Amino acid sequence: METLKKADIQHKALILVVNRNWDRRQSSLYEAACFAWKVKKSRAERAEVILASYNRRIVGAFIAEEWLEATAENFPSRGTGSNRYGFIGREASPDIQNLYVGKRVSDELRGYGGSFRYVNC
Repeated sequence: METLKKADIQHKALILVVNRNWDRRQSSLYEAACFAWKVKKSRAERAEVILASYNRRIVGAFIAEEWLEATAENFPSRGTGSNRYGFIGREASPDIQNLYVGKRVSDELRGYGGSFRYVNC
């Protein structure tokens, strides 16, 4: 098994575990990361970068431009999620991607209940 370098999180970040949401054959990583998290909106909005984690490996980095309630109106192709939020955003810059993508999430940064973790925010 390959040993990955541990991510050194230098930004205010939200790590989202996309293990259940991302089927590489059927959905884009962005689609898996952006929708329906039980985050606290005000805290999620503080994140400078959203990191998508799959099996403890960071596989994507995004910038959230807006957090919205997970409703059919806000996310027409996704349906709804009770007391959940999703973000509208874009891929992070290559500099930010290079800092995080391909690195592993350390044990102390693993998600609450396996779904997400705030770092520095």
